[in-house]
Amino acid sequence: MGRDSVLESFQQAIGKVRQDETRHIENGRWVMKQLAIAEPDIVADVYEPRMEEYVENRLLSDPLYDDQPFEGYDPDRIGHQLVQYLQDTIDYIGAERFDQYGDVRAALEAETAAD
Repeated sequence: MGRDSVLESFQQAIGKVRQDETRHIENGRWVMKQLAIAEPDIVADVYEPRMEEYVENRLLSDPLYDDQPFEGYDPDRIGHQLVQYLQDTIDYIGAERFDQYGDVRAALEAETAAD
């Protein structure tokens, strides 16, 4: 029995939730970009400090669990995807506007090397 045939209605509902959340994320990115255009100082004053906090607490912190509670959960894959989502947001706003996080992977490598 394939993944698509199991709980077909549930799979459709999850697809709708994913679509709705994607729309919310895109709207948030659009607002952040418009604010950065209207008030460029917001990037250094608000965005970068929040991103630094996010990077420290989510991307550079130790895992919450020693043993992963979910079968098939790959923390490396998830971590890579989180970095990519953050980079996508920065690219949408305009990477050139950022001092520290214009290139997320380079910033992570620099912070890891500094530790």
